[in-house]
Amino acid sequence: MTGLVLWGVAPPDQPESAGNTPSVEVPVPVNPQPEPTAPPPEPKPEPSVPRGGGGGGKKNETPKPSPVVPPGPKPEPPAPIVVTTPGGQQATCQVIPPDRPPNVTLRAGEIVFAAESGLLRLDRELKTQRILIADELMNVRSIAVEVSGTILVGTTVCGAGALVRVDPQTGRMEVVASGFKTPKAMLFEPFGTLLVADEIGGSPAWGYLWRLNLQTGEKASIYAFPPSEVATGMAVDPKTGEIFFTRRGLYRLSRDGVTRISVEGVLSPTSTTLFRGNLLVTAEGPPMMEIRTNGETVRMIEGGGAISDLVARGNDAFVGYANGRVGIIREGTAFATNVWQGMPSGQGVFVAVVPENIARR
Repeated sequence: MTGLVLWGVAPPDQPESAGNTPSVEVPVPVNPQPEPTAPPPEPKPEPSVPRGGGGGGKKNETPKPSPVVPPGPKPEPPAPIVVTTPGGQQATCQVIPPDRPPNVTLRAGEIVFAAESGLLRLDRELKTQRILIADELMNVRSIAVEVSGTILVGTTVCGAGALVRVDPQTGRMEVVASGFKTPKAMLFEPFGTLLVADEIGGSPAWGYLWRLNLQTGEKASIYAFPPSEVATGMAVDPKTGEIFFTRRGLYRLSRDGVTRISVEGVLSPTSTTLFRGNLLVTAEGPPMMEIRTNGETVRMIEGGGAISDLVARGNDAFVGYANGRVGIIREGTAFATNVWQGMPSGQGVFVAVVPENIARR
């Protein structure tokens, strides 16, 4: 917002009074002689005026009007967004930018989560800050943070499933990949590619696990999910590159194919994350289990309710709940503690951690 400053105008000087000058009578000579031509009178100097205004001999001056500044050009509206449906059709719509930029800079180790039709940040002191609210964030089912400091969400735009990049500083959103129906899980692999599990429904495949290169735009299907469920949680072993996903069970995807891992005490697992070198696995209800990648049970953790998503940060784990909460499982504890309580929703809260190698912005 700009301000208009009105500069003060000094009060006008008082005019010189005629009564202050005494009258002089000139005697008439008896024999008048021709008068010599007198030189023109010299102009009287203006009386000096002290700095800062005050009285003097200045004449009244009419203040000059301020110049009229024409209004600047209106900002250009954002370009329309074009997405592609799984059937190959194109849809176009307009995404309205926020009235004011969020000006949020993410820091390494912070938690970003999707809830209440927007994105929020949980800093290292577990203080919450809202980043953005938008119609395009009402149906988020997956979330990840890029090393550039931008946020990727799997959501619905123009009536189609898409991956949308959100800039937490400007609030701008752009579609980086489309052709999905319901992107339900998203995870960066150690070498930078992105895994996306998309549920489309139908037969013979209920959905697909995609590998995307966001730099080149390359997209490849690496697994077709049989009926009737798609992956809702994923983890990657950084040493072997093996992919673990939950699909009413826990599965390992390796070069040799897909094998199911039995998880004792957890019926129909729905979420998983890599935690202290092990896997943290949960279902729609308690409990939560920490297991080794070979299926061996490490311990049981009280989940605290139906869980929609999990993410690990060092020796702590953060939990997104189906009823609109975020919890933390601290190192050395076997239960989750609430750190944020929102409004209950039908889709739950989805969480991501800001990578340690995030670029400074």
